Formats: sequence, structure tokens, C-alpha cells
Amino acid sequence: MRFEYKLDSSNTITYIPSWNFQNNSSRSTNFTSAIYADGDSSYISDASGSSNRDGFNIGNNLMYRRAFRKAGRSFSLSLQANFSKNDGESYNLTNIDKYETINLPDVRNQYRTNPTNSRNYSARMNFTEPLGKNGILELSYTPAKRINKRNQETFDYDGAGYTLPNIAQSNQFENTVVTHNGGFNYRLGRGRDNQLSAGFDLQYSNLYSERTRPTVGKVDQNFLLFFPT
Repeated sequence: MRFEYKLDSSNTITYIPSWNFQNNSSRSTNFTSAIYADGDSSYISDASGSSNRDGFNIGNNLMYRRAFRKAGRSFSLSLQANFSKNDGESYNLTNIDKYETINLPDVRNQYRTNPTNSRNYSARMNFTEPLGKNGILELSYTPAKRINKRNQETFDYDGAGYTLPNIAQSNQFENTVVTHNGGFNYRLGRGRDNQLSAGFDLQYSNLYSERTRPTVGKVDQNFLLFFPT
């Protein structure tokens, strides 16, 4: 949907919400043959699996725009917030025929859950100023933060139920990315079909990640990027 409210001839507020719901089911069958040389099999396996996922995405976009009396001069501010949640589960059954001494089970029967959650927040400020008869100078700044969580748990079949945790095939982590982007752009031309534009963006990013399974780990990295246009 889109809601627009005109405060006066120069100021406008716009709100755009969005909702998305999803449900997915799938079935799969796979056959694998691994060989050391032509006609010399190491193992063959056939696998079948099923999975189900359901989730939702909620988005919000709030914008304010001011057009000044001077033609070409404007200021806009937008705020975005997006939330998503996705839950999934799957079953996998694999039968393996081995012809060499390799570290594989005869049967792999597993159940896996895979919930994910993410949150995204961002803002954008934009200012335009006319320069000369057909030129426009544009300045922008965009801060953003993205948080993503995932907790995949795998369980092996014990003969009666899926009660044996498989830590090696489980994965739990949380990623956080914070960015600050500032841009400069100059446009020269009388219209969209006859225009020259040049500029650049500078972006500073911080990636922070913590993992608790299958092993404990941490990443904390900073990046500075230059984007010419």
C-alpha cells in the first residue's frame, strides 16, 4: 500500500508498508557415484529428502520530501525498517554402498531444523542544489544496520526417533553489518534522455559475527570502499 499526505505545496510525507507471507514444501531424490578411476567405484548412494518452510517479511518505508522555491533545490529523508522470520525443517535419508574403506556410514537418517531471523534498519538523507542553467549537485548520506541470526540443528535417528544431536552438521551464528555511505553526484543535462552524470560514494562498513556451533568463532572486520560513477 501507499499513503501520501501533502502538508502544503512544498512538503510531502509518504508511507509505504509491505507484507509478504510464504510457505514452501519440496521433495528431492538424488543418486551419487564417486570413483577413483574409470570403472572403479568408491561408493554409490541414493538419497531422498523432504523439507517445509514458512515465514514472513514485513517492510516499512517512511519518507519526507521538501521542495524549495528555487527550482531544483530539494531535501528528502527516508527511514526503512524490515523484519523477516523463516522457519524450516527437513528430513533426509541416504543409503550408502561402500567399495573402499572410507569414513561414511551405511545409512544416514537425519532431521534438521533451520530457523532464521533478520532485521534491517536504514535511513537516507538527500539534498539537491541547482548549479548553472542545466546542472544539479546531489549530496546523500545513508547509514544502515543489518542483523541476521541462524540456528541450524541436526539430529540423527536412534532407531526410535531423532534424538541424537549432530554437532558437526549444526550451525549457529549471528551476523551484524553496520554501514555508513556518503555520496556526491553532479548531473548535467536538460532531461533524462540527454544527461551526463559523474560522482562517487565513500562507504565504511563493520562486519561483526559470532558463531557458537559447530565451533566457537568470532569475526570483527572493517572496510573502507570507494565507488566512482
